[in-house]
Amino acid sequence: MAHEEISLRLPNYICSEWKEGVGADHKLVDPVTGEELAVVSSSGLDLSAALEHARRIGSATLQTLTYQERALLLGKIADVLTAHRADYFDISTKNLGATQADAAFRH
Repeated sequence: MAHEEISLRLPNYICSEWKEGVGADHKLVDPVTGEELAVVSSSGLDLSAALEHARRIGSATLQTLTYQERALLLGKIADVLTAHRADYFDISTKNLGATQADAAFRH
């Protein structure tokens, strides 16, 4: 059975921007059909710069927030995850072969 070639490349969010790695792609496949779902790579990305950015920018930004502001941000993250719940179930089923009960998360 011939599989359709997938062109979905998942970028990495690094140093406050989306960047694609180069070469040495890691293929994400459907465990049941073997169909390639997407490819991702972190090759060629400056991970030392990413760590420094996280320490310098990310940490400093978080430290300026109050506990209440941090809690509000966490609530917004939960809202986004909940809004896209069906998509995550689909991804989990295709990539891991998980049932909906296996992939479920509660809020």
